[in-house]
Amino acid sequence: MVSPKLVTSTAVMLLLLCLTGCQGFSLGQKADKAPPPPDFSISVNPGSTQVDRGGSTSLTASVVAQGSFSGAVQLSLFGVPSGVTASLSSSSVNGSGSPTLSIVTSKSATPGTYTLTLSGVSGTLTRNTTFSLTVSNAIAIPDFSLSTSPNAQTIGIGQSASFSVTVSAIDGFSGFVSLTVSGLPVGMQASFNPASINTSGTATLNVSTNNTAVAGTYTLTVAGASGTLSHSSTVGVTLTSKTGSPDFSLSVLPASQTITIGGSAAFTLSVAGSNGFAGTVTLAESGIPAGMAANCSPAAITGSGSCTLNVSTNNSASAGTYVITLTGTSGSLVHKTTVSVTVKAATQPPDFSLSATPGSRSVVVGNSTTFKVSVAALNGFTGSVALSATGQPSGVTASLAPASIATSGSSTLTLTTSNSVAVGTYTLTIAGASGSLAHNTNVSLVVTAAGASMNVMQFPGAIGDPWFKDVPTYLFTNNTVNGATIAIEWAGSDQGPSKGANQYDWTYPDATIQPWISAGKKVNLVVWANADNSNTTCGPEAPYGVDGTGNCAIPAYVWTALGSSNATTCTSQYGTQQMPNYFVSAFQSNYKKFINAVVQHYGNNPNVGYIRFGLGHGGESLPVAGWYDTSTACGQAYVNAWGVTVLTWENYLSTMLNYEGSLNSPVQLMVGITALGIPGVSVPDYEAPIAVQNNIGFGSQGLEASDVNNCSGSTSDWCDLFNQFAGQVPLELQTVGQSCPAGGCATGSLVDLIPFAVANHATVFEIYYEDWLTAYDPNYPGYYPAYQPVLQAAAGK
Repeated sequence: MVSPKLVTSTAVMLLLLCLTGCQGFSLGQKADKAPPPPDFSISVNPGSTQVDRGGSTSLTASVVAQGSFSGAVQLSLFGVPSGVTASLSSSSVNGSGSPTLSIVTSKSATPGTYTLTLSGVSGTLTRNTTFSLTVSNAIAIPDFSLSTSPNAQTIGIGQSASFSVTVSAIDGFSGFVSLTVSGLPVGMQASFNPASINTSGTATLNVSTNNTAVAGTYTLTVAGASGTLSHSSTVGVTLTSKTGSPDFSLSVLPASQTITIGGSAAFTLSVAGSNGFAGTVTLAESGIPAGMAANCSPAAITGSGSCTLNVSTNNSASAGTYVITLTGTSGSLVHKTTVSVTVKAATQPPDFSLSATPGSRSVVVGNSTTFKVSVAALNGFTGSVALSATGQPSGVTASLAPASIATSGSSTLTLTTSNSVAVGTYTLTIAGASGSLAHNTNVSLVVTAAGASMNVMQFPGAIGDPWFKDVPTYLFTNNTVNGATIAIEWAGSDQGPSKGANQYDWTYPDATIQPWISAGKKVNLVVWANADNSNTTCGPEAPYGVDGTGNCAIPAYVWTALGSSNATTCTSQYGTQQMPNYFVSAFQSNYKKFINAVVQHYGNNPNVGYIRFGLGHGGESLPVAGWYDTSTACGQAYVNAWGVTVLTWENYLSTMLNYEGSLNSPVQLMVGITALGIPGVSVPDYEAPIAVQNNIGFGSQGLEASDVNNCSGSTSDWCDLFNQFAGQVPLELQTVGQSCPAGGCATGSLVDLIPFAVANHATVFEIYYEDWLTAYDPNYPGYYPAYQPVLQAAAGK
């Protein structure tokens, strides 16, 4: 038997030996451990997912630092099958992070289960993880989701609150989602800004209460609908008894956005009143860097509401992240909030653009014309662009000066025709090349025969003349007659936008011009924005006008849009007429649309020679005779109410002519420069150069006998202007009225007038049908065969 004393002494000895010899042991301490080496792990959550063909889903890729690891981990994806796109919201994580992994499948993706690998690399460390993707055989149906934030709010009676409503597109959804709210108790109102969302986005639900509201907790249902699709979410609003002083708060959504230099972004800034606040909050922006502009519309909000904060940048902006401070002030109350805008540089490669103006030019055989060719540098382009022109017909030579442009600039393309070139319309291609970069643009060259175009002037109502029945007999087969110039009125075709695709009805003008086309003649159109008669009832030439205005040419919907404040009554040589304010959008925008519609309908018709748009009364270049007489209602409206001067009228003409030029009409466009009324003598000299710049021919509607002996004082200064612009555009003259062979009327005899006009470069004549009958119809009163050689000589026959 072992003695207890021996056991005890032995234990004491062992303990002493351990105290002196056991390494790392101390009383009251544990042995030290070496820290783990720096490392990281990666994972994907969930580890498996399923998506339909054409659908999408998202997962979370996680990087978790271990030990003292703080390095940058570069993430990559491997094993992504064809028809599937996988992308990370961030391909690099510092230390730890959880970027979003987005999976998008095309409808052509092959169904099956695939193993994808997420790899992370940091220096010599590489870690991998796998996850499973199943592409089902089903095809995803576009849909959207709807969510609200926050879930609930508590406000006092008389206060307001704002919730965010977010719509997210699913599987290619691209429709409009209309928002509604239900469950509102008495005394509570709600509105959305905006009320619908296109594809994806966020709206603000503003909830306000008045003193009739009852304290309690209410559940509001926010619904979104797009066609047969609908989704909803709920928010809670708890109303408590009103406490505190009236005040307001500011909030902005989203909190930050990224835009490219030259781009823009929009935020929603909301004002929420509390405790019965009903004041006006004035909004201001500060902290805006150079090259950036920011403004809220509207700039002031009463009570509660929201504005759209538009932030835009120009090319002088610098890349970086900027904080804009938004301040709301109402009396002594001031509150602020901020938004963050990150500006990034554009990444487009250097390039250049090529353009030519005008899009079309007319030239008489044996003459020349020019186009302006412009090169504009894009995205830092600094190369040299070599220019060339091709497609010119035999008998036309082309030259470019200069033949190359460094970086940006313009060149002049000169086209010179010989007497051998065939009459017709030709498309020329202008090309620009710089290394591997190449661009081209097309222009149209219209070559017309020498000799004037001799046209029969046929105004609305002419067919009511008993003698008009002889026109087919003596003029349809007459080779001196090039064609007919026929007036059509705006309200003869424009039914108004409420008719949709049927807004423009061409039945009447098409029927009017068809007999001439059937006879093989060209048809020229004079399009009027104002009638030149005072008939009470609008005839078939203007069925969509308004009876009793004395101005049937303007459609009824335009008169309605103008309203009484933009219409006046004027007395002209045609009687009492209602005239419009030409300077407001209700007139200009609608007339521009009609001009474009006429060009689209008739521009490619080979039977149409030219179209002359009347920018003023009956095609003349000032609104109406006597517009400046402020002793009349007409003058009081034009001068006093609308501020019309010769200068403002010239600016209007410039706007309209430049618009016509921008249409690049395939058919020749014309404009009348006849200045109607006094003062008006400066208008033609201003108008003609602008017309020529846009390849628009011009002319006067007042050719008369007095011009022969007073060329410098001719109507609208046409003599001097024709000499100045001869050969550049068609130059048109219309006799002031029916002529008289004996010379006793204002027009005088065509025997004297026509050769004089030809000698002064007139290339287009519009002669009243009565004068044509005088020349060729032996049954017509005043038959005068001496007119025939004069007309034939002018036509080059």
